[in-house]
Amino acid sequence: MSGILSNPRKMKDTRTNRRFRSRFEEAGSLIFMIPILFNLLRLGQVSNLFLDPEKISLLLALGLITLFLYKPEYSEMNSRLKIIRDFAPLFYILVMYSNLPVLIQSLNPKDADHILLAMDQYLFGMQLSVALQEYMFEPLITFSTISYATYYFFPPVLAILIYAKGKYEIFRKLSAAMFLSFFIGYIGYIIAPAIGPR
Repeated sequence: MSGILSNPRKMKDTRTNRRFRSRFEEAGSLIFMIPILFNLLRLGQVSNLFLDPEKISLLLALGLITLFLYKPEYSEMNSRLKIIRDFAPLFYILVMYSNLPVLIQSLNPKDADHILLAMDQYLFGMQLSVALQEYMFEPLITFSTISYATYYFFPPVLAILIYAKGKYEIFRKLSAAMFLSFFIGYIGYIIAPAIGPR
Protein backbone atom coordinates (compact mmCIF):
# COMPACT_ATOMS: atom_id res chain seq x y z
CA MET A 1 0.00 0.00 0.00
CA SER A 2 2.80 2.41 0.87
CA GLY A 3 4.43 1.65 -2.48
CA ILE A 4 1.30 2.74 -4.33
CA LEU A 5 0.89 5.86 -2.22
CA SER A 6 4.49 6.88 -2.78
CA ASN A 7 4.19 6.40 -6.53
CA PRO A 8 1.37 8.45 -8.15
CA ARG A 9 1.80 6.64 -11.49
CA LYS A 10 1.15 3.24 -9.85
CA MET A 11 -1.92 4.63 -8.13
CA LYS A 12 -3.22 6.00 -11.45
CA ASP A 13 -2.59 2.65 -13.21
CA THR A 14 -4.45 0.81 -10.44
CA ARG A 15 -7.43 3.15 -10.80
CA THR A 16 -7.40 2.73 -14.59
CA ASN A 17 -7.27 -1.07 -14.36
CA ARG A 18 -10.09 -1.10 -11.82
CA ARG A 19 -12.17 1.42 -13.76
CA PHE A 20 -12.05 -0.40 -17.09
CA ARG A 21 -12.15 -3.98 -15.82
CA SER A 22 -14.73 -5.71 -18.03
CA ARG A 23 -16.30 -9.12 -18.14
CA PHE A 24 -16.35 -11.34 -21.20
CA GLU A 25 -20.15 -11.03 -21.47
CA GLU A 26 -20.02 -7.22 -21.39
CA ALA A 27 -17.26 -6.91 -23.97
CA GLY A 28 -18.96 -9.50 -26.19
CA SER A 29 -22.29 -7.68 -25.98
CA LEU A 30 -20.68 -4.46 -27.16
CA ILE A 31 -19.40 -6.25 -30.28
CA PHE A 32 -23.05 -6.64 -31.33
CA MET A 33 -24.77 -3.71 -29.67
CA ILE A 34 -22.56 -0.88 -30.92
CA PRO A 35 -22.92 -1.87 -34.63
CA ILE A 36 -26.68 -2.30 -34.11
CA LEU A 37 -26.89 1.21 -32.63
CA PHE A 38 -24.79 2.71 -35.45
CA ASN A 39 -26.99 1.02 -38.05
CA LEU A 40 -30.14 2.39 -36.43
CA LEU A 41 -28.63 5.88 -36.49
CA ARG A 42 -27.44 5.40 -40.08
CA LEU A 43 -30.92 4.35 -41.15
CA GLY A 44 -32.43 7.43 -39.51
CA GLN A 45 -34.32 5.49 -36.83
CA VAL A 46 -33.42 7.82 -33.98
CA SER A 47 -37.08 8.24 -32.95
CA ASN A 48 -37.45 4.44 -32.67
CA LEU A 49 -34.73 4.42 -30.03
CA PHE A 50 -37.17 6.08 -27.63
CA LEU A 51 -40.48 4.60 -28.89
CA ASP A 52 -39.80 0.95 -29.77
CA PRO A 53 -39.46 -1.34 -26.68
CA GLU A 54 -36.74 -3.41 -28.40
CA LYS A 55 -34.68 -0.30 -29.10
CA ILE A 56 -35.28 1.09 -25.62
CA SER A 57 -33.95 -2.20 -24.23
CA LEU A 58 -30.84 -1.72 -26.39
CA LEU A 59 -30.21 1.72 -24.86
CA LEU A 60 -30.80 0.34 -21.37
CA ALA A 61 -28.36 -2.53 -21.95
CA LEU A 62 -25.72 -0.14 -23.30
CA GLY A 63 -26.27 2.11 -20.29
CA LEU A 64 -25.79 -0.77 -17.85
CA ILE A 65 -22.63 -1.99 -19.59
CA THR A 66 -21.22 1.56 -19.61
CA LEU A 67 -21.91 1.93 -15.89
CA PHE A 68 -20.35 -1.42 -15.00
CA LEU A 69 -17.29 -0.86 -17.20
CA TYR A 70 -16.61 2.67 -16.07
CA LYS A 71 -17.55 2.27 -12.41
CA PRO A 72 -17.16 -1.43 -11.52
CA GLU A 73 -16.74 -0.50 -7.86
CA TYR A 74 -20.45 0.39 -7.75
CA SER A 75 -21.38 -3.26 -8.28
CA GLU A 76 -18.70 -4.37 -5.80
CA MET A 77 -19.96 -2.11 -3.01
CA ASN A 78 -23.71 -2.53 -3.56
CA SER A 79 -25.09 -6.07 -3.25
CA ARG A 80 -28.17 -5.31 -5.39
CA LEU A 81 -26.06 -3.84 -8.19
CA LYS A 82 -23.75 -6.86 -7.96
CA ILE A 83 -26.71 -9.23 -8.52
CA ILE A 84 -27.91 -7.05 -11.42
CA ARG A 85 -24.46 -7.13 -13.00
CA ASP A 86 -24.13 -10.89 -12.50
CA PHE A 87 -27.48 -11.65 -14.18
CA ALA A 88 -27.45 -8.81 -16.74
CA PRO A 89 -25.92 -11.08 -19.45
CA LEU A 90 -29.28 -12.89 -19.65
CA PHE A 91 -30.83 -9.53 -20.48
CA TYR A 92 -28.06 -8.72 -22.99
CA ILE A 93 -28.68 -12.02 -24.79
CA LEU A 94 -32.37 -11.15 -25.26
CA VAL A 95 -31.56 -7.59 -26.33
CA MET A 96 -29.09 -8.78 -28.96
CA TYR A 97 -31.50 -11.43 -30.25
CA SER A 98 -34.43 -9.01 -30.62
CA ASN A 99 -32.28 -6.36 -32.34
CA LEU A 100 -30.17 -8.72 -34.46
CA PRO A 101 -32.30 -8.27 -37.64
CA VAL A 102 -30.99 -4.69 -37.88
CA LEU A 103 -27.44 -6.03 -38.10
CA ILE A 104 -28.33 -8.90 -40.44
CA GLN A 105 -30.11 -6.56 -42.88
CA SER A 106 -27.00 -4.39 -42.98
CA LEU A 107 -24.28 -7.06 -43.19
CA ASN A 108 -25.97 -9.94 -45.02
CA PRO A 109 -29.50 -9.10 -46.23
CA LYS A 110 -29.92 -12.14 -48.53
CA ASP A 111 -31.30 -15.22 -46.79
CA ALA A 112 -29.49 -18.54 -47.14
CA ASP A 113 -32.55 -20.81 -47.36
CA HIS A 114 -31.74 -21.93 -50.90
CA ILE A 115 -28.23 -23.00 -49.79
CA LEU A 116 -29.60 -24.91 -46.79
CA LEU A 117 -32.22 -26.60 -49.00
CA ALA A 118 -29.48 -27.65 -51.43
CA MET A 119 -27.43 -29.06 -48.53
CA ASP A 120 -30.43 -31.09 -47.31
CA GLN A 121 -30.96 -32.41 -50.81
CA TYR A 122 -27.28 -33.35 -51.18
CA LEU A 123 -26.99 -35.01 -47.75
CA PHE A 124 -30.33 -36.84 -47.60
CA GLY A 125 -31.53 -36.93 -51.19
CA MET A 126 -34.77 -35.24 -50.12
CA GLN A 127 -36.26 -32.30 -48.27
CA LEU A 128 -36.59 -33.63 -44.71
CA SER A 129 -39.21 -31.06 -43.71
CA VAL A 130 -41.45 -32.31 -46.53
CA ALA A 131 -40.69 -36.02 -46.07
CA LEU A 132 -41.49 -35.92 -42.34
CA GLN A 133 -44.87 -34.19 -42.73
CA GLU A 134 -46.76 -37.50 -42.94
CA TYR A 135 -45.43 -38.47 -39.48
CA MET A 136 -46.49 -35.25 -37.77
CA PHE A 137 -49.35 -35.28 -35.30
CA GLU A 138 -50.53 -32.82 -32.68
CA PRO A 139 -49.10 -34.45 -29.50
CA LEU A 140 -45.65 -34.72 -31.11
CA ILE A 141 -45.77 -31.08 -32.24
CA THR A 142 -46.80 -29.97 -28.73
CA PHE A 143 -44.06 -32.08 -27.12
CA SER A 144 -41.46 -30.70 -29.56
CA THR A 145 -42.57 -27.12 -28.91
CA ILE A 146 -42.34 -27.53 -25.13
CA SER A 147 -38.96 -29.28 -25.44
CA TYR A 148 -37.62 -26.44 -27.57
CA ALA A 149 -38.95 -23.83 -25.13
CA THR A 150 -36.98 -25.38 -22.25
CA TYR A 151 -33.85 -24.27 -24.08
CA TYR A 152 -34.62 -20.75 -22.87
CA PHE A 153 -35.54 -21.69 -19.29
CA PHE A 154 -33.07 -24.34 -18.13
CA PRO A 155 -29.86 -22.24 -18.30
CA PRO A 156 -31.27 -19.30 -16.26
CA VAL A 157 -32.85 -21.66 -13.70
CA LEU A 158 -29.56 -23.55 -13.36
CA ALA A 159 -27.69 -20.24 -12.99
CA ILE A 160 -30.08 -19.07 -10.24
CA LEU A 161 -29.72 -22.36 -8.32
CA ILE A 162 -25.91 -22.24 -8.49
CA TYR A 163 -25.90 -18.56 -7.48
CA ALA A 164 -28.24 -19.22 -4.54
CA LYS A 165 -25.87 -21.92 -3.27
CA GLY A 166 -23.02 -19.38 -3.26
CA LYS A 167 -20.94 -21.20 -5.89
CA TYR A 168 -19.88 -17.96 -7.51
CA GLU A 169 -16.91 -19.24 -9.51
CA ILE A 170 -19.05 -21.97 -11.10
CA PHE A 171 -21.77 -19.39 -11.77
CA ARG A 172 -19.31 -17.10 -13.58
CA LYS A 173 -18.08 -19.99 -15.75
CA LEU A 174 -21.66 -20.97 -16.57
CA SER A 175 -22.53 -17.37 -17.42
CA ALA A 176 -19.55 -17.06 -19.77
CA ALA A 177 -20.30 -20.45 -21.39
CA MET A 178 -23.97 -19.57 -21.94
CA PHE A 179 -23.04 -16.24 -23.43
CA LEU A 180 -20.42 -17.82 -25.71
CA SER A 181 -22.94 -20.37 -27.05
CA PHE A 182 -25.42 -17.60 -27.92
CA PHE A 183 -22.60 -15.45 -29.28
CA ILE A 184 -21.59 -18.21 -31.72
CA GLY A 185 -25.25 -18.75 -32.65
CA TYR A 186 -25.73 -15.06 -33.44
CA ILE A 187 -22.63 -15.07 -35.64
CA GLY A 188 -24.19 -18.06 -37.42
CA TYR A 189 -27.42 -16.10 -37.94
CA ILE A 190 -25.43 -13.28 -39.53
CA ILE A 191 -23.39 -15.60 -41.79
CA ALA A 192 -26.40 -17.68 -42.89
CA PRO A 193 -29.68 -15.90 -42.17
CA ALA A 194 -32.64 -18.17 -42.90
CA ILE A 195 -36.38 -18.29 -42.40
CA GLY A 196 -36.46 -22.08 -42.20
CA PRO A 197 -39.04 -24.65 -43.40
CA ARG A 198 -42.15 -23.20 -41.73
